[in-house]
Amino acid sequence: MNITTKIYTLILLVISINISAQNDSLVNVLKTQNNNAKAETLNLLGRALIKSNPEKSIEYINQSIEYSTKFNQNKEIAQSYLYLAVINKRATKYTEAKEYYKKAITNAKIAKDTMLLSKVYNGLAQITLNMGNYEDAINLLSISIKYKKITNDKQGEASAYNTLGNVY
Repeated sequence: MNITTKIYTLILLVISINISAQNDSLVNVLKTQNNNAKAETLNLLGRALIKSNPEKSIEYINQSIEYSTKFNQNKEIAQSYLYLAVINKRATKYTEAKEYYKKAITNAKIAKDTMLLSKVYNGLAQITLNMGNYEDAINLLSISIKYKKITNDKQGEASAYNTLGNVY
């Protein structure tokens, strides 16, 4: 092993330990929280594990939905469905992802969270594009751009316009 490989290995090890410690910290915080705050922490845990452990991620996200529903936390419910959509999108389960995006839209609208709506519409547009429905993808991207303008998300707006250009 040359020195560069050793350095990269060491860096990856440190990052891995740090992520694991962060997740352990969130689990410890979860144990001390009241029921009202648990949904957000469960979503954070779910998000942290989307790439490395999707099964465990889904478990935490579903628990978040359960807590969020009990306490009418529509923003957290929307966030949970967004994460479930992302997991299914990564697994190329586009039909399932699309359903989760639609549930996220419903709850984000109730919560009146325009930033979350911009993300969800963008994700739904990408799924629709992957499924070959270009007209619907254009419409969804237009909605996403509208919300990105409202929230002044210039980087997200540029990205959505880039995707729109790819559709055309």
